[in-house]
Amino acid sequence: MTSSTPSYPPGELFASTVSYYAAFRPRYAPEFYTLLAERFGLDGTQRTLDPGAGPGIIALELAPLVGEVIAVDPEKGMLEEGRRLAAEHGITNIT
Repeated sequence: MTSSTPSYPPGELFASTVSYYAAFRPRYAPEFYTLLAERFGLDGTQRTLDPGAGPGIIALELAPLVGEVIAVDPEKGMLEEGRRLAAEHGITNIT
């Protein structure tokens, strides 16, 4: 049997969807970030990890609450879009 589903190398599965994902992925409610800040005592000094960051949907919102966000994603294009969005919003504490 052969599969009709194309096989993509790691890091290329979502390459063609980067701009759509960044523009149309639903965002989390502001209350989510308020809850995180209260629950974990975020005071602008912490370092946090955003695994599977995509274009930084969570990282961009967490950045004002912590000292540094480390965003990780296997898709290079997602990280590039995240960098672009961070620069567009003047956010400088995301790695």
